[in-house]
Amino acid sequence: MELVKNPQMEEQFKRVYNRDVEIQNGKEFNEDGTVKKAVAEITSPNGVKYTLTEYMKDNATDFVLLDYGNNKQHRYKNYLEAEVNMAYQMGGEK
Repeated sequence: MELVKNPQMEEQFKRVYNRDVEIQNGKEFNEDGTVKKAVAEITSPNGVKYTLTEYMKDNATDFVLLDYGNNKQHRYKNYLEAEVNMAYQMGGEK
């Protein structure tokens, strides 16, 4: 899966969370053309990389994994919950 820089999402993230991040994202598709998973790699202002991976089932979110730091991983039911928790984690970075 190829990840592509997304300046529009970076600007939106900055407006919402007041964090200047770098974002790359991409999608992997099933044989029938539906989305299998969507990935966003977000690098915080402190250089910590966060990866949000949204797994799809029947064209809807099945679950979302948030990976960051030293092998820390959390599982969420939806993307928004994962994104908000990621922004919270960024606030606690040192």
